[in-house]
Amino acid sequence: MANPKQILFDLQKELAGDLLEETVEVRGKMFTLRLLNEAETGWTYNFVNINGVGKTSTLLSARLAMLSVGVRAIDGVSLEEIFEEDWKALDEITKAHMLSENNGKKKFAIAALFMETLSEYPPTFIQALQEKWKELEERRTAVQLEVKN
Repeated sequence: MANPKQILFDLQKELAGDLLEETVEVRGKMFTLRLLNEAETGWTYNFVNINGVGKTSTLLSARLAMLSVGVRAIDGVSLEEIFEEDWKALDEITKAHMLSENNGKKKFAIAALFMETLSEYPPTFIQALQEKWKELEERRTAVQLEVKN
């Protein structure tokens, strides 16, 4: 059973049009997670590997895409700040190409850079981060159930 106070707090956020957000610890690092808006959810579909080997590849690609845009900061530093040097190091043609592939938005290009990094992490780390994400989604579900009642 979800904490009634937390449900009320989350309900206030949802009614105000804000997305649920939480900072969680995973393997000694603090990750700020925020649920996705419609544009971000749509962006993740671009990276689902439907031609992968088996269901696992498809699920992993979807998970990586969702986490890469859902993680907003690590140890209090935004992803844009973390990847700023990588972004600056890219030539203008590569930047333009990345922007064109990412709805013309730098935040999605940065998320794509983060997804490349995440793909190099061990599956156990991705799973631990995914579990924290699921907890945030479960809070949203609790709010939706409360609204129905």
